[in-house]
Amino acid sequence: MIAIPVLVNTVLCLLQLLAEKVEQKMGRMPKRHSIIPGSKQKFLCWEDYYCQTYGDILGLVWVMIGFYSMIIKLTNYEWLMFGVLCLISFIIFLVPRIKKDKRPTWGESNGKISIGGYIHSVYFSLSLAMTVMCLYGMLIGKLIGVYVVLVLGGVLIWSVSCLIDLLVGNFAPLKKGE
Repeated sequence: MIAIPVLVNTVLCLLQLLAEKVEQKMGRMPKRHSIIPGSKQKFLCWEDYYCQTYGDILGLVWVMIGFYSMIIKLTNYEWLMFGVLCLISFIIFLVPRIKKDKRPTWGESNGKISIGGYIHSVYFSLSLAMTVMCLYGMLIGKLIGVYVVLVLGGVLIWSVSCLIDLLVGNFAPLKKGE
């Protein structure tokens, strides 16, 4: 039961990292920690973000396990809700990344999304939709027992890792001329 969501999460995380490495080798993206032109900020890669290395790998896997435990309990209406949540979260994630003045990272630069950025946007969309569905499942009794603890623990790990990224400046906007 646990093997499938663990495998899916691991494959999606590794695909993001692999896409980054391939694009760097092809010269489509700067090297890790190189200085962003016109700024003193470093170019950040997938492995520089706590929310990805710890939050996604160690936190969101628990959310996926919780969601997987509910799959057979979901109605057609709830699957439709999941699909709509995926679409909305995909748009919410992608739109800010195509702005020309966004700080370039491994997922996007100069208003263009990288291959890894597209994979990440799908991963983000699925993860956010699964998280919402798990919270919904807790409220209506479809997610119970140890799965509630796993999902809440996973959300906590991911949230703390995002907070750390925020505090260390990984989400700081592009600062031109500094």
